[in-house]
Amino acid sequence: MFMNMILNMIIEIIMLRIIVMIMAMIMAMIMAMIMAMIMARIMAMIMAMIMAMIMARVMEGNREGISGRLIGVKIIKKYKFDYIVHNYFPIPKKSFVVNIASLDKKIRTLSLKHIKNSILFCKKTNAKLYTFHPGFIGDPEKASSSNKNYDFIWKKKEVKKSYGEAFKNMINSLKEIVRFAKKNKIKIAIETEGSFRKKNLCLMQTPEEYKKLFYYFSPSDLGISLNIGHLNLASRAFNFSRKKFVEGIKNYIVALELSHNNRLDDQHLPLKKNAWYWKIINDLSFAKAYKILEFRNTSIKRIKEVINYF
Repeated sequence: MFMNMILNMIIEIIMLRIIVMIMAMIMAMIMAMIMAMIMARIMAMIMAMIMAMIMARVMEGNREGISGRLIGVKIIKKYKFDYIVHNYFPIPKKSFVVNIASLDKKIRTLSLKHIKNSILFCKKTNAKLYTFHPGFIGDPEKASSSNKNYDFIWKKKEVKKSYGEAFKNMINSLKEIVRFAKKNKIKIAIETEGSFRKKNLCLMQTPEEYKKLFYYFSPSDLGISLNIGHLNLASRAFNFSRKKFVEGIKNYIVALELSHNNRLDDQHLPLKKNAWYWKIINDLSFAKAYKILEFRNTSIKRIKEVINYF
């Protein structure tokens, strides 16, 4: 009887120690997870601050001209990030809307010069891709300042609706850009356009336009940055299937520009769960395509939520 009591006490002590050890291990795991989450957030904040500082210096360099831009390039090359460059960057000293299809030769020449400078910037910073707009029918006056619709603004009295000439200018400009990009070994891509309210002022919105484009350029010449928001608008404006459109240009797609809208305005809203575009985003054909979040007026918290959808 006495031996049984001692044995039971020993077993209880052993069990208690085991429970304490298990609890300690669980607590250690919880603490490790909490610390990992805290460190991840701290690192994200540090990276964001570094990127903000880099971009601030680069922007300052842009304002200072060529010598300033060289300073910006040196700063960027210090950090081992993978960059892609889009359209209006580096920002030129004198503001204008890039339009390689412009009916105005001066604007077209200025646009080509800007794009070539951007390609050289990509080369200096080892950027992986340069994307740009295919052009417009008529020259936009400026970008919209509205937070409800980010379409460009045209002065109605100045718009010349000459689609054929604008398309021809675009093709000729693209030929020159492709040659320059190949010479400098930089991958380039045009962004798919799309507008519901101003559908008659944009190029490269419909499947037929891309069939014409592909007559001149192969995927090794020119890639496509598929703008999901623009596709949503153009497919409604011209009544075509979004799915069939993507299938038709699939072999050219190297990047996806992602935002949500109401099919009326280019709102640049954050992506929504279970929306129509996730089948495209998750298509294995685009596993290596760059995913560009084009949200405006969006909090860091909301951006993180969207990233967790992937």
